[in-house]
Amino acid sequence: MGHLNDEFHIKDPILLQYYHLVRAVIQSAFEQVRIEHIPRTNNIRVDILSKLASTKLKSHHRSLLQQTLSTPSITNTFHNLTHTPADNMTHPQTHNWTTPYIQYLQTGNPPQDADKTWLAKAARYTMIGDDLYKRGYGQLLLKCVTAE
Repeated sequence: MGHLNDEFHIKDPILLQYYHLVRAVIQSAFEQVRIEHIPRTNNIRVDILSKLASTKLKSHHRSLLQQTLSTPSITNTFHNLTHTPADNMTHPQTHNWTTPYIQYLQTGNPPQDADKTWLAKAARYTMIGDDLYKRGYGQLLLKCVTAE
């Protein structure tokens, strides 16, 4: 927050790459942005999750998935954040249970056979990059996977 509000200088070269990427995405997507610090006391769930991730033992917290990256993901992140929905339509897709939700979230047009129940169910999904996630009240985002 302090870096994006230009209150702090960035010394780490990798962090500086992320900074420029985030600034470019923010400036291209929004006319005006306000970045605000939320104290940990007002965001208890995120504080608990960060503590779980930093203190995780191998045999505990099976519901918490953790991945250690061997190299910075700045190039992969840049591709995912700059990817537009139109780019996804040019690549052939395998049709599976996620296809109608992905197409709906990208275009805003529900399938022809969609009813109010389907639309209510579709509201529980979101796209991050090329990945479909299911969100629930008071839950973490769940990545949707297919048999492939």
